[in-house]
Amino acid sequence: MKTCNFWSTCLSLMFAIIFSGHANAADTVALVSDISGNVTIKTNSGSSPAKLLAAIPSGARIDLPKDAKLTMIYVAKGDEYKLSGPGSYQVDASSPQAVKGAAPAKQASLGGALSGKKIRSENVAQATLTMRGIKKIRSFESLAPSGSITLADPLQFSWKEPDAGLTYQIQLIDSQNRVLISKDVMGNTFTLPQEIPLTGGDYYEWSLSTTTSDGSLVNSKAKFRVASSETREQAAKLRPGKSGTSAERIAYGLWLEGENLAYEARMYWGELASEFPDQPNVRDRAALKP
Repeated sequence: MKTCNFWSTCLSLMFAIIFSGHANAADTVALVSDISGNVTIKTNSGSSPAKLLAAIPSGARIDLPKDAKLTMIYVAKGDEYKLSGPGSYQVDASSPQAVKGAAPAKQASLGGALSGKKIRSENVAQATLTMRGIKKIRSFESLAPSGSITLADPLQFSWKEPDAGLTYQIQLIDSQNRVLISKDVMGNTFTLPQEIPLTGGDYYEWSLSTTTSDGSLVNSKAKFRVASSETREQAAKLRPGKSGTSAERIAYGLWLEGENLAYEARMYWGELASEFPDQPNVRDRAALKP
């Protein structure tokens, strides 16, 4: 009975950490995808400056001074609304309503590519639970891709190094158990050479191993699937370049998530986080696990 109570307490603590501060997640109807100027979002819990990927609940009021702009994406349908100042807007479950100022301009985000996609509406903090007395398993942390679908364009393997300066043995095999590559590498990333093509829709397995300075063997295996040719072609068409607007680029990241391309989504959010270091929601999105 004590063991049961112990684990129940641990699980309760973990879930409390994960969902702390997100009690109103179910009320979120939209996400901020672009901002210009000092835009304020007012909710029942107070007022705060608008940030990229900020969750907007139903009933919120958005105030924009002169020349300010805000673009928001509704998570249920993927519709995009552009608000311009001066003006104030009441956020309803299906669309923003002008209290004063110009009517919101509506369009289909990414040409409708987000319609019907499951958009994650909250940046959920991830809890780490450390249990003492349990034998440590020597395996790699942050191994990617792992258990996900990838565009493989190009395919980059990554992992967290247990020690600096180690040599790693990496191997990739296909669904027919054929070894496509096997070699020694250094660092914490390896990009698959372009002369090794991967087939859309197929599953692959890769392994990584090394010996640390204290003689311990560290090894891991992971599987992934390459996205279909259709999805890869669509991604190439949708992805905005560096000159794309924030709204277009945020929408593309959400599209990647909606297509279950978690590996690419995290890398893409990481790229945006380096470009927008003052936007914590973008950084948090890059840290989310599938």
